[in-house]
Formats: sequence, C-alpha cells, structure tokens
Amino acid sequence: MDNTEEKTKKRGGLSRFFLILIVLTVSVSAALLALRNTRFLSGDRDYKQLSFDVNAGNLYAWIEQGLVIASGTGVQLIGPGGETQIADTVILQNPAVAKGTELAAVWSVGGKDFYTVGREKALVKTALDRKIINICVNRENWLAVSTQEDGYKGSVSVYNGKLKPVYKWSSGDSYLVDAALSDSGDKMTAYTISESGSKLHFFNLNSTEQKGSCNLDNTVLLDLAYLSNSSVCALSLGSAFFVNDKGSLISKYDFTDGYLKDFSFEGSGFAALLIGKYKAGNSGTIVTLSPTGVEMGKLDVKSEILSFSVSGKYIAVLYSDLLVIYRSDMTVYAKIADISNVRQVLMRPDGSVVMLSSSGAALYKP
Repeated sequence: MDNTEEKTKKRGGLSRFFLILIVLTVSVSAALLALRNTRFLSGDRDYKQLSFDVNAGNLYAWIEQGLVIASGTGVQLIGPGGETQIADTVILQNPAVAKGTELAAVWSVGGKDFYTVGREKALVKTALDRKIINICVNRENWLAVSTQEDGYKGSVSVYNGKLKPVYKWSSGDSYLVDAALSDSGDKMTAYTISESGSKLHFFNLNSTEQKGSCNLDNTVLLDLAYLSNSSVCALSLGSAFFVNDKGSLISKYDFTDGYLKDFSFEGSGFAALLIGKYKAGNSGTIVTLSPTGVEMGKLDVKSEILSFSVSGKYIAVLYSDLLVIYRSDMTVYAKIADISNVRQVLMRPDGSVVMLSSSGAALYKP
C-alpha cells in the first residue's frame, strides 16, 4: 500500500500511532495527498463531483453533513451536494482528525486548541490550557480528549454532544496515550503505557471509581475502540486483544506470522485488519473480527491495494484496476471499474464511497 495514502488517515490507519508518538517526542513528518478541482470521472454512473480548495497536507473524514477536509492552513466542510458549507483559515502545524456520525474534531497534535465541525454551520473552537495528545469521537458525537497535565502523566476529559465537560480522569502512575468511548456515552477506557507495557483502565462515567483494568505486558498498542457497549478491541502490531468492560480478556487474535499494513475500527460492530504476508509485496489477507474476536469474514488478496476504508457494514478496497466494496463478511457488495486516477477512497455507512484522485473528488452510489 502506498505510504502517502496511509498517512492521510486518522483513526483508521497506522499513522494514528505515529501521531501520538509525535507529541511524546516533539517531532513530525507528513507526506500527504494534494488534490485539484477538475473533473476526472466520466460515464453514466451516479457520480457527484465535490469541489474544494487545494491544500498540500489534506486529511479527510466523512460525516452526515459531508466531507471534512483539514490541512495545515484550514478546515472545510463540503456538503453531499458539493456545496461549500465551511471554509475557514486555521493554522494546524500537525493536523489530525477524528469523527463521529455528525461531528468531526480537528486539532494540531501537541497544540492546545481543538475545533469541531458538523452540527453548526461554522467552525467551533475549544481552547484548553494543556497540550492535546489525542481525541476520540464516538458515534453519538461525544469526545474523549487526552492531554498532558502538570502534576500527572496525562488526563482525559469527556465532553458530551453539546461540548460540555462531563467527566475527567488523570493518570498518576503511567503515561496516558489515548482513550475510547462507548457509543452509549456511559463508558470510557483509557490506555496508558509504562516500562512494563500497556494498561487499559475501565470506567463508568457515572462514577469516579475505576471499574477494572487489564495489563498487557511487553505490548505497545496502536489503537483501541469499543466494538460493542461491553467489548473493547486493543490492537498491537502482532495481536488484537478483546477485553470486556470490567478488564477481563475475552480472546486474543494473533497475526504474528504476518505484517499489519492497515486497520479500521470504523465498522459497525467489527474491526477490519489488512495483514500482509510479507513486509513488501501484495499478498495478504483482509479479516473482519466481531466484538469477541471471532472471524466474521476473511479474504486472501494478491493484488496491490492502494486504499482501504471502512464505515457502517461496508469495506472499500481500492486495487490498482478496480474498486470493490465488500460487506462485513467480505462478500462483494459492488464493483467499480471506472476508477481512472483514483488514489484514495472514503467509505460511507450507506454503502456509497468518496473517491479522491490527484485531479478531483467524486461521490459514487452503487
């Protein structure tokens, strides 16, 4: 898979892990896709063109209100009909994006402000007095904002859908890396790391007491997410750990004989992994896993994959000559051969897909 393509993703690819390392090591590297606003698709398929300002360093997220585009110089929201709803200038040195259903959060890793876009016809700024490590947005548009904090090794603050703070937890023993929220908005899991490895901390948001914990010794996690209201998937480079909301390990899915090339927790009730047979080469496997770690679908891949995106019950896989949309069990939902110049795809929960290229963008509905 093209490394430039992978780096355009946030909360859906390996670049998320490296963004967290950036704030801990105060360094950054970005090589991202630039787009132009000319038409690039033809034919009688149901394509709708989306136009937006050209910026080197674009990050993308799809919410119900349209396509969110963030770069080092600004944030845009392009409606499903192609209309520009928001186009604001904001300086983001190390831009990052996380999304819910109707809300996306945009921030600069290591910065002290974050912005939300979606429900309001304007960019909403929230200023903090501490540096941001990472932000998670659940499907109900609640936010878990992980930050550095004086006197602690990090803290996570939970905001409801109206951006009102409703919960806070601070870590005193190990460094906070990230947090995840259940879609019900009543549970939170924090991920910390120390010399011994990773630890997951489980909370109910109606109590200040920790509900449980899970130690993953000698393990560094890339990401974590609730796959159901009572099941968290924590992913490392060699394994996916499935843990209940009390901290007990449900199961473990190992892929140490392969190489994790990409992943997504954006599916409804499943995790999707792209595992390469070798570090280099095209051979690999796409596997989808249930909240308890059971294989839902599996597909052996021998062709080059340019882009990989998940949303709802669907998975979009862009090959060099074909775009295929799969269901969560990896059966084929749709195929698109007219993909001239397409370099990246964004899956939408209704089964449609946004196709991005070096010369434009289009929304396609099978």
